[in-house]
Amino acid sequence: MTHHSVMSTYSGKRLSKQASQCCIASPLKYEITMKSLLSSRSR
Repeated sequence: MTHHSVMSTYSGKRLSKQASQCCIASPLKYEITMKSLLSSRSR
């Protein structure tokens, strides 16, 4: 249980860090990705 929580916390931090870097690096790409995700979800 402890190991799992630690891993989830670590992966969460890593994902959030990567997401923020992506947003800073290319907001347009992020916007396109979000739009494609939303459109694919609505289909």
